[in-house]
Amino acid sequence: MFKNLLRELNDLNGQIIGIKIPVDEKGYLDRKCPNSECGKKFKINFEDWKNIVRDEAVFCPVCKNEAPSTEWNTAEQQEYINNQGISHIQDTFSKAIQKDAKHFNKQQKPGFINISLSYKPGNKIIPIPPAVAKELEQNYECNICMCRYSFLGTAYFCPSCGNENIQGNLKEGISNIENFINKHSEIKQALKKVLSEENSESYFSQIIEEHYCKIVSIFQKHAEYLFNNYPGSDKVKIRKNLFQNLYESSAKWKELTGKSYEDILDSQQYNKVKEHFQIRHLLAHTAGIIDEDFINKTNNNSYIVGKRIIITIEKLNDFLVLIKGFISAMNKEFRKKGVRSTFDPC
Repeated sequence: MFKNLLRELNDLNGQIIGIKIPVDEKGYLDRKCPNSECGKKFKINFEDWKNIVRDEAVFCPVCKNEAPSTEWNTAEQQEYINNQGISHIQDTFSKAIQKDAKHFNKQQKPGFINISLSYKPGNKIIPIPPAVAKELEQNYECNICMCRYSFLGTAYFCPSCGNENIQGNLKEGISNIENFINKHSEIKQALKKVLSEENSESYFSQIIEEHYCKIVSIFQKHAEYLFNNYPGSDKVKIRKNLFQNLYESSAKWKELTGKSYEDILDSQQYNKVKEHFQIRHLLAHTAGIIDEDFINKTNNNSYIVGKRIIITIEKLNDFLVLIKGFISAMNKEFRKKGVRSTFDPC
């Protein structure tokens, strides 16, 4: 009785359904890292996704997780794909059942009991393209494979080849913080439109603190890059994350170059940098609560033990300006030894 339906079921076995995933107005495709511990969303130029990115290996620009190209759909895209597939099957089955019902009814002869078969399609799932996420502010182009991608913040690895463009990433990282500082009023107002006054203030403070901590990461990455490219650096042993500690890294710097941080930066500026690094240490290790160790290392009695440190936009900007000057001073010293950096923030 259901010859058409059975035929369609058989035809569906192994059938490939072509589904077009929407891209944004710039031609970029939303992607999401399949690593459950990361899950960061980013965008990649669709033409580069087709022509440059390999099917067997795609890299997360944040954590460098590696997975096949089929594993990077966002939840919205996966739902869209599922709905498109269901919609296609509904259309196919609906037409087949209607044909079978019509054929069945034609075969029925008038009698005491008449049997007819009817079919009423259910509500069809209409595939709605996933909404384009907020336009990402940071755009990148890999200097190795030329793949174009973007991320809301600092990306570290090319999603196509996995290359870590340290110098380019540092430049974008500083640019990202500068953009936040310049647009902080608009961002704060936007938060108030969707959150309560209390929650918007709390979330905004959290964003400031995250950017504040990123400044130390930017310095660390650049200092490591310069150190590792300096003649004879292979003979000086350094521990992991050494350049998050100014006291230790300054000693290693002097061991390698003959000069400490105090020799290349004005003493007043360097003291300010040290205080900012200690503030970042509080945020990372004591939830921002001031302790005796902090007072002793900063020699600043204006702080009170037990209170929480407050990071203002002005403090964030002051730290960024100091680090930009510090990095430029380091670059100047290294140029004397023929070590050149493509990144100079000043």
